[in-house]
Amino acid sequence: MAELLNFNLEQQKSLEIPKNLINISSEAIWTVSSAKTGHGVDKILDKSTETFWQSDGILPHLVNIQFQRKMKIARISIYIEYSSDESYTPRVFAVSSGTTFQDLKEITQAKIKKKDGWAHIELKQQNSDQPLHSGFIQIAILRNHINGNDSHIRQIQIFGKKQPIISTLHLPKFSTVQFQQYANLK
Repeated sequence: MAELLNFNLEQQKSLEIPKNLINISSEAIWTVSSAKTGHGVDKILDKSTETFWQSDGILPHLVNIQFQRKMKIARISIYIEYSSDESYTPRVFAVSSGTTFQDLKEITQAKIKKKDGWAHIELKQQNSDQPLHSGFIQIAILRNHINGNDSHIRQIQIFGKKQPIISTLHLPKFSTVQFQQYANLK
C-alpha cells in the first residue's frame, strides 16, 4: 500500500518553482476520464487559476499524463481552490506510475486539507532519493470534500530535475586554462 501524505497548501496563486526543477508539463500528452463541456483537459494546462477542468461522472476521476519517453519526474504540483469549489474540491489523490495503462502501480496517496493553493507531491524512485523515472503518470481523484461527486482541478504542473548540460553530454572536464576556453558550447 502506498504512503498517505497530508499536505498543507502554499497559500498563493502563483507557483514558485525551485531553481533545481524544470517544468516538463508541455512534453506530455494529457487525457482525462471525463469532462463537462467547456471544462476540458486544456483548462488544467492554461496557466490560469480562474479556469478549471471539471469531471463528469462517478469517482474515481483520472488524469493521465503520457510522455514520449521515460522522464525523471521529481514533483507534481496541483492547484485547488476550496473557497470557490467546495464539494468539487479533491480531497484524496492516488498517483500511479508505469509505461502504459496496463502496468500502472500506485506509488503514493495524498490527502489535501480544505484550503486554497498549491499542493506538491514529491516523487522518488522506490528506496532512493532519485526522481521517479516514468513514461506514464496517472492521478486518480479518490474522494472529494463533503462527499462531492464531480471534481474541479484548476492547474497541474509536472516538474523534472534540471540536468547540467555537461553531465547530459558526457563531456570531459578540462583542467587547464588552454582547454577550459573551449569547454562551452555555442
